[in-house]
Amino acid sequence: MNTKIFLFAILIFLSNQTFSQSIKFKGKVVDFDTNELLVGARIVDMNGNKDVAISDLDGNIKFEGKKEIKNLYIRYAGCYRIKLINIPEGGKDIDFGNIKMVPNHHDDNIRIGGPSPELTDEQKKDDERLKREVLKSYRIKIQGKAPKPYFDRSELVFDFSKEG
Repeated sequence: MNTKIFLFAILIFLSNQTFSQSIKFKGKVVDFDTNELLVGARIVDMNGNKDVAISDLDGNIKFEGKKEIKNLYIRYAGCYRIKLINIPEGGKDIDFGNIKMVPNHHDDNIRIGGPSPELTDEQKKDDERLKREVLKSYRIKIQGKAPKPYFDRSELVFDFSKEG
């Protein structure tokens, strides 16, 4: 009888461990050019399409999620969206370090109720400069994986299944 109770207790303990596994995410959201802290950046779980965190007054993001989180968006008004896909599982907590949001000049010219005006030559040059600098110097590493960033439409993408 005691053996049955003991086995039942172990099964309950193991099932709680299985279902309660989660991972902690943290990082700091800053401007790419100025390193200013950015308040109010949204972190979105692409799988559930819901906000999981918003950066605080110090630019910090902290949240806890299930280990199944594989794809995240980081959004901030006037900046390229950052898309993190195929986030590696490793059982460890994930520290994004400084997440540098890159200004997107395409958002500068949005007009409601009509077509947006074309980018000025100055905006085009600055956008290209930013893209070159980002691709050359942006480093993000999660659990030892450091993918090469690339731009896809209005997104800066990090695919952790394709390391550089």
